[in-house]
Amino acid sequence: MVDRLAPDQAAKLFQECPKGLAQVLSRNQASAFHNAGSLDRVEAWLYSHLSGNASETPLEGDFYPPWAMCSDLNANHDQVQAHTRWWGSVGSLTLERDGVSFTPVEALHVTPAELDEFWALVWPLLQANGWQGVNQSESNLSNVLLQSDKPVPMQQASPWSVQNIRLTDYLPMSDECADWRRMWLKLQVELKQAAFNLKREAAGQPTLNCLWFWGGGAHMWQPQVQLPKLYSVSADGLYPATKMTHEGNQALNRLLFWKQVLSPFFDEEQQHTLPKSTLYCLDFHGWGASAKAFRVLESEVIQPMQIAGLGFEWILMGQQGWRSIQSNWLGRFKFWKNKPDWSAFGEPDVFQGPTEEDLQDAWEAGQREQQRIQSDFQ
Repeated sequence: MVDRLAPDQAAKLFQECPKGLAQVLSRNQASAFHNAGSLDRVEAWLYSHLSGNASETPLEGDFYPPWAMCSDLNANHDQVQAHTRWWGSVGSLTLERDGVSFTPVEALHVTPAELDEFWALVWPLLQANGWQGVNQSESNLSNVLLQSDKPVPMQQASPWSVQNIRLTDYLPMSDECADWRRMWLKLQVELKQAAFNLKREAAGQPTLNCLWFWGGGAHMWQPQVQLPKLYSVSADGLYPATKMTHEGNQALNRLLFWKQVLSPFFDEEQQHTLPKSTLYCLDFHGWGASAKAFRVLESEVIQPMQIAGLGFEWILMGQQGWRSIQSNWLGRFKFWKNKPDWSAFGEPDVFQGPTEEDLQDAWEAGQREQQRIQSDFQ
C-alpha cells in the first residue's frame, strides 16, 4: 500500500507521525525488513535483541529460539544435555477445522486454586516419566522449567508462535520422541476428565487441557544484554509496565510475558555486567486512529533524549517482522533534510500460500499414498 501512495497522499496519511520520528526518517536510513518467519514478531525481535544482533541478522525459516537453554554467566554449560530442558506452559488446546489453536493461561481467566489442581494432577505423571522441575517457583505456576534425563529431540514453538498449526505438525513422530508423545497424550486424557475442567466446561470457559512443551534446543546460549526495562506510552501518559492486562497493548503484554519467564536467568551480578536497555512500547492502534499517544511520546521521550544528546533506536513493528532505524547526534548536521522517507513504513508482501511445485509434490504424494493403501487392501 505504501509503495502505491503518491508523496502527497503518504504525507497526509502519516501527518500524525511524531516530529522526532519524521525527522529521523528524513535523515537516517531504515534497515532492511527483518522477517520473523514462523515466530511471533515480538518474540523474534526480542531474541535478536538479547542475542546481540537485533539490527544485523534477520530470523528466517522454521527456527524456534531455545529459550529453556538460556544460561547465566556463571552456569556450567556441560551440565545441561541437549534437548533435555523445556518450558512447560499451562494452556487450553482447541481442535479446529484449520488446525490447532493454543491459548496461553495468561489470556484466560484462571484462579490460583485451578492452577494448583492442574499441577496436582500433572506432577505425578511427569515424575513417573523422569521429569522434574528446575528452580520451581510457587509464584509462577503458569510456566515451569522442566528437565528430563532422556533427550527429546524436537523443535517446538513458544505459546505465542504456535497458533493455528496442524496437530500432526506439532507432535514429533520420531522413535526418539515416542515416550514423550505417549506421556503428552496421556496428560491430555487425564486433564480432560479433571474435576476443575468439568466445572470450567460447564461454566462455558476454556478448559486447561494441555501442558505445552517449548523452548528446548541443542545448545546453551547466553544473553548479550539485559532484559529491557519496559515502559508503556499511551494517551494516558508514560508509566512503567509491570503487569499484563486484558486491556493492554498486545506487544507490551507479550514483552511482559517474556520478561516474567526469563527473569530467573538474570541474577544480580548480570545486572551489572550486561549492557542495559530500555524499551518504550507505544500504544497506537493504527493510522487514522487517535494520535494522542504520539504526542506523549514526543514530549515525554523523544524531546528529553534529544536535549540530552542521547542516541536511541526506533523499532517499526509490522505484521510479519520489523525494521529498525537509528537516531543519533549526526542527524542534527543534516538539517537541510526534512522530507521523510515514508517507504520505511512499508512491509514486503510475504506470500505464504503453496507454490505450483508444492501443489504438484502434494498431488504426487497423495497418489503414492493411495496406491500404497490399495496395495495393502488387496
